[in-house]
Amino acid sequence: MNGPNWSIVTTCIEPRKLVETFIAHHRALGAYEIFLFFDDPSDGLADTFGAVPGVTTIACDDAYWSKRRPRKGRPPEHRLRQTHNAEYAARNLCQTEWIAHIDADEFLYPRAVTSISKMLSLAPDDIDAVRVLPAERMFAEPYMPGKFTLGGTYKLKPPQGSGWGRELYSEYGDLFPNGFQGHEVGKSFKRCSNQDARFNIHFVRKDRQNIPEFKVPQDDCTLLHLFPASFEDWVHKFERRVDDPIYFQSLPEHAQRRYGLYAEVRDSRGRKGIEDLFKALSVLPLASPALAAKPHLFLTPNLKINDAVATFVSSHMQIAKLKHVSEPYATPIPDDLRVFQIGMNRCGTKEICAMFGRRGMSYVHWDRGNLAKSLQTAKQSGERPFSGYENFQLLSDISLGSNGADIYDGFYDFEYILGHYPNSIFLLNHRPIDEWLASRRKFRQGLYLVEHQQAFGLDNEDDVIEAWRRDWEAHAAKVRAKAASGDLRLIEYSLNTEKPSVFFARLNSMLEDGPSAVNGV
Repeated sequence: MNGPNWSIVTTCIEPRKLVETFIAHHRALGAYEIFLFFDDPSDGLADTFGAVPGVTTIACDDAYWSKRRPRKGRPPEHRLRQTHNAEYAARNLCQTEWIAHIDADEFLYPRAVTSISKMLSLAPDDIDAVRVLPAERMFAEPYMPGKFTLGGTYKLKPPQGSGWGRELYSEYGDLFPNGFQGHEVGKSFKRCSNQDARFNIHFVRKDRQNIPEFKVPQDDCTLLHLFPASFEDWVHKFERRVDDPIYFQSLPEHAQRRYGLYAEVRDSRGRKGIEDLFKALSVLPLASPALAAKPHLFLTPNLKINDAVATFVSSHMQIAKLKHVSEPYATPIPDDLRVFQIGMNRCGTKEICAMFGRRGMSYVHWDRGNLAKSLQTAKQSGERPFSGYENFQLLSDISLGSNGADIYDGFYDFEYILGHYPNSIFLLNHRPIDEWLASRRKFRQGLYLVEHQQAFGLDNEDDVIEAWRRDWEAHAAKVRAKAASGDLRLIEYSLNTEKPSVFFARLNSMLEDGPSAVNGV
């Protein structure tokens, strides 16, 4: 190592895909230790990544906060939780000379300097803080539901007062004068030997004042900020600011104006308006005049993240084996509190059930095809399906035929389920379609595909793939149209880009809206 050693601390509440990418990237850069504090302990990720070398995971549950803050417990504001965890790691866990406090959607990226260690060696001996400026990501393509990637073009921080925002955003330029939607000041490393200074979100401080720092030139190193990490993440980043009155009022006036734009568009133009605003603020085509006019203010990094994930993370992840049928509730579940998963298999059905289980909610996953058989038999006789499953809240992976016999994807018959459970909640889970097709193609070493080819009399594998593609697109369109008509209580879950905590916040809101919810389950 050419320079001092270093670690990272972050408090995260992110999808698994983003967390594994964050770990892999920084371990590949040479991070000695990564301290991950999981703000939503029920997401299970502390266990998933707990055995990854160089990673320390801490679930921030009630026991953790009772021990850390015996009198006050868990801080209500997420920024206070972040800084508390950062200081705890820096003072009690870290064994390196330096530690960085960054978020899980931020990726250190050396440029002219050959490594982070080399960058830190440039700091004078009497300087105990090093700040790395951000580069904010823009996509090259419009709205891509469920798509997670580190690709795209990253805007470097421009000179103050450049008016660059007007070149990027036209009519919205005055709200984003420097072209950034997220923070512009970057994030900091702290020299661990300095026990008097403390982390805040962006800086290192003592007695409420920033301590002297070494600010890294962006030509040497930058902080790639996934603002956003995905369309779903962009929606969440805006909504958590505008829909939380306390958080919104804590923002400076200019920040309230820029985030208030989202609320105005959402209220006046709905989903279509939100997608158009995302395109205007977060998409930069390669042929953009702004990119051509100021190429020095953009960066297109070459991140070999798949190799890093394979080397540092994949083989060490621990995914708990799912019990396909959980313990049932003692009494039947009212229909308005039932949840039927009607997205495709190979789109996180097990993960969804595991999330329900960790939150104490009952579920049935597949049940050796018996869920689908119940629906298939009931449909043939015109009866109500799922007899015997009344005490389970979630029914998931309603499919049959994993050995090639009597293939039946019951989730396609969601309208029949709806006819008997009109007040229940329906869950459309999904992932990017090409990724889903690849997963189905490889399932059971390719036998799943061969069985479908034979069962439906298709000529070759490519015909199966195209049939699956058509079925998925038609099914998703039909489900969403039914929901838009007001006849279906629908919630969507994106496997790669959805924060479990956000998903359950939406689900709990829907459950509370049901007439039976007042008495609980």
